[in-house]
Amino acid sequence: MADIKMRDAVIKIDNSSGTPVDISGNANTLSITGTRQNSEYYNFASDDAKVIEGGRSHTVTMQIIVSDTQDQGYDLLGDWWETTGGGERTLTIQYPDSTAGSYQLVGEAVLTGFNYGDFEAGSAEPMMVEATMMVSGGFTRTVITGT
Repeated sequence: MADIKMRDAVIKIDNSSGTPVDISGNANTLSITGTRQNSEYYNFASDDAKVIEGGRSHTVTMQIIVSDTQDQGYDLLGDWWETTGGGERTLTIQYPDSTAGSYQLVGEAVLTGFNYGDFEAGSAEPMMVEATMMVSGGFTRTVITGT
């Protein structure tokens, strides 16, 4: 069995026209956190708690390397945050890459936070920004088919 390397993952976000844009070359990290609403209750017949499962939610946090190239990750996310007024955009994550047999997550995301980064005069490191999204309606997970 081969280990899966995440460095070849493909990340796409729709631009304001609805066209998917591959921002993999600017994305540095991506984290997906899934949570489920649960409620705990007790009844008189048992000493142990019972649990009711509720809905799920997904939060995506992404770090982007700032580039002055138009329509790349920073420009696309900044436009989404500042200019277009928010709204849902399609987020596609393909891993370990975009070839047949790889996994694909697709969902409609809402940009909920945009950190413009830390400005440090003495740093030679690339400038990074962080974007946080919530997926509306969950992800659809499939296996990529074809060539």
